[in-house]
Amino acid sequence: MTESEKETIRRMRESGAGYGEIAELLGFDRERVKSYCQRNGLGGFRGSGNRQPKILKDFIERFNQKYSDEFEYVSGYTDCDSPILVRCKRCGSTFEKNAQVVRKKKRMRCDICTQQKKEAKERKREEQRQLSMIAKQKEEEERERKRLKKCNECGNEFRADHLGRKYCSDECLKKHQRRVRKYKHKLKMKRLDEEGLFDESITLSKLIAKYNNTCYLCGGQCDSSDYTITKEGYFIVGSMYPSIDHVVPISKGGTHTWDNVKLAHHGCNSLKNDDVSLTETKQLILPLYSY
Repeated sequence: MTESEKETIRRMRESGAGYGEIAELLGFDRERVKSYCQRNGLGGFRGSGNRQPKILKDFIERFNQKYSDEFEYVSGYTDCDSPILVRCKRCGSTFEKNAQVVRKKKRMRCDICTQQKKEAKERKREEQRQLSMIAKQKEEEERERKRLKKCNECGNEFRADHLGRKYCSDECLKKHQRRVRKYKHKLKMKRLDEEGLFDESITLSKLIAKYNNTCYLCGGQCDSSDYTITKEGYFIVGSMYPSIDHVVPISKGGTHTWDNVKLAHHGCNSLKNDDVSLTETKQLILPLYSY
């Protein structure tokens, strides 16, 4: 394409000639003229007659058919690649887009509305995070409040390491257990006394004299000095210390009378307990002692 032909195309386009008119005059293909004009800023509606209003009307119809609920065409359309002004019906902002947005696969969005939605989602997530943190804090405070308890033994306030703990220390727990055992023993003795099955004349010293300080379970000698006294004043007996044993346990219907009590080592008595028979107890004890 010569310089004179290029100048002819420029003058004809500025005067409003269309691609077809120029191609017919110069003997060129219409697409060749159109390609040259678009590359050199000579595109758009420049043809004569009523072609321009009709194409613009068709574009506006296509635009409204696709975006009438969201956007409004303002101005700027000259050809299929020209920038156009569009107004968002939601936020009222005006922005520039390419005319290609009317194509089927294209989708137009308002940048301001998109940003507002993004900010709204972020605010909602932040609110949810705040609510979650507040809920966790309240839950932790409630858990901490439940952990602050009063010891069932000494009454002092303490922080429990688990919700089921009732005593501030192992010492208080043992005191409670000893007191419960002693109370239950007193109840049993009271029941036997009311039924006439409790002989108050029975003492440990009398049993030691009666059985020559001999354990009836293992046959060994008892040791009355087998005990220790702690710094706190607790009297702790050893396994060889003498004790009163009920042949038939009181829990099994036995009585606290001379015909049902005998002398036994504290260790042997513990091995016998309420659920083991006398024969089984001796089978357990004999291998442990050699006299």
